[in-house]
Amino acid sequence: MINTHFFPHTVINPPTTDLIEFAPAKSVKVRWPELMGIATLAEYLDMSEASVRKLIDQGVLPPATTAPSPRLKRWKRSVVDERLQRIADHGRSGGKSMDAVLAGRIATIRGGR
Repeated sequence: MINTHFFPHTVINPPTTDLIEFAPAKSVKVRWPELMGIATLAEYLDMSEASVRKLIDQGVLPPATTAPSPRLKRWKRSVVDERLQRIADHGRSGGKSMDAVLAGRIATIRGGR
């Protein structure tokens, strides 16, 4: 027997996990807005804003869908998805893959071929 006088926080009979019920985790759906600013678009594509701007300048990503002012540009998610899907489909049909497209664009920017 454990002397609880010296060890007051000692659990003599720890609870078994058989008695504990855990609720299943609820699936969390992340919904991206249909119109995205540059910061949201960068987060959506998991890249920096600078990289997104370069890809837009190079024509890999589409230009802003709506731009009521130079500082307020928005990209329609469905248009971005369609462009990326077209590039991916082109790669599957024997054309350049997305990696090849991006590598070629980056090499051109850096003074390569």
